[in-house]
Amino acid sequence: LVTGTLRNHPQAFVQGEIFSQKIENHLRPPYRAVADLKMRDEAPVKFAQQTFEFAPEGERWRGYKHFRQQSIPACDWLLSSRSVIKLILERRNRLAMYSSRKLTKTTNVWGLAGETPPEKLEELRAARASFDPEAFKKFVKDIDRTYRYYRNRAQGRILTLSYDRLNTGQLEEAVDFLGLDQVELPPGKAKLYGDDIIARFEEEDHDTIRATLAELGREDWAVEEA
Repeated sequence: LVTGTLRNHPQAFVQGEIFSQKIENHLRPPYRAVADLKMRDEAPVKFAQQTFEFAPEGERWRGYKHFRQQSIPACDWLLSSRSVIKLILERRNRLAMYSSRKLTKTTNVWGLAGETPPEKLEELRAARASFDPEAFKKFVKDIDRTYRYYRNRAQGRILTLSYDRLNTGQLEEAVDFLGLDQVELPPGKAKLYGDDIIARFEEEDHDTIRATLAELGREDWAVEEA
């Protein structure tokens, strides 16, 4: 959502996940035409650095989205570099994260444009995910560990964003933090699934989900309003 929206800003050249294998979905055409993709494996830090230098229209800010597991060397450089401004987006509702990842694998839909027709979203939201309590608890531990890693290593200017606050002013806060002009920005992507997180799963799993959330002391994860 953040990447997709900021890429519409005229003062920024923002790309998706530059280390993703689906380059047509993440590298914008002007950069795709000149980038040496072999560097992603052979010299990932240099590739990350060069990506920041590419501004086809002289855009003031350049950026992209990165997950640690996509390239650990590039991630460590990003976190430690004081010259790189970092927006760390955390989805605090881990059940929502878990459901989104499971449904994405089922539907093979990773994102839809902000102006997606409601009927298309309704069709997508008919999909249901299965729930494995032990796999979910491991997922929570892994995600918690990843964000501790980010927080402990990040240096320089950092703004932590929360998914559930993006539609209540935090996106505008990010634009200010980056020093960009406040302009009317269309939503980059639509929210794929509904606010009732438990309803995203097979009905037979609902009681197990509630029991697992109670065990974790996170009954609030049953709903996510964003």
